[in-house]
Amino acid sequence: MGNFSYLFLSNGKPPRAERAQAAPMQHISTARNDVPFAFKVLLSGEPEAIQVNRGGPRKSFYLVGDRRSGVERLAAFLRRIDRPDAQPVIHHTLSFLDKPEHQSTFFVLNPADVFDMREESHTGQVQKLVAEIENIDATFEYELARLNEPLGPVTIGPGAMPGFIARLFGAKQRPARQVPFPEPLYRYEQAGLLNWHG
Repeated sequence: MGNFSYLFLSNGKPPRAERAQAAPMQHISTARNDVPFAFKVLLSGEPEAIQVNRGGPRKSFYLVGDRRSGVERLAAFLRRIDRPDAQPVIHHTLSFLDKPEHQSTFFVLNPADVFDMREESHTGQVQKLVAEIENIDATFEYELARLNEPLGPVTIGPGAMPGFIARLFGAKQRPARQVPFPEPLYRYEQAGLLNWHG
């Protein structure tokens, strides 16, 4: 079973006090084993880490960012991607975030499962993540090049060498061959642009 980061929409920040009333949160996306690039961009509007009580010995945190400025920044970035296969993904992402039911005040990220994968304290990891989000613009050119990069073909093989008896009957080793990249949308999934729901 994998560890996930979870992105929510909310009209209020998670409360710092344990018994305070929390604002409802709407779950809109999940990413396996990481906090993907798109999540970081969406959280880049005045990012803030809020410590929460999970009932265990380790401190844990939610990250909160202003929804409007996060969406504006992500939209500006996505409009710079010129690959034809990216256009349906970009349209779906921006249309999803622009729906009336998604006009909240904040994005809220729960990265606790991902943080649990590492030995480092949640406090240390959240400090690094907030610093990365605050400087997200510095990664735009790298991410743009990665998302625009051609994929494939992939080299498969060579095949296994046939056994002695098979060779006696004329079997030969299958040569290496090239095939199209098997998952052309994987780069957009890794960037956090495919798993919108809610």
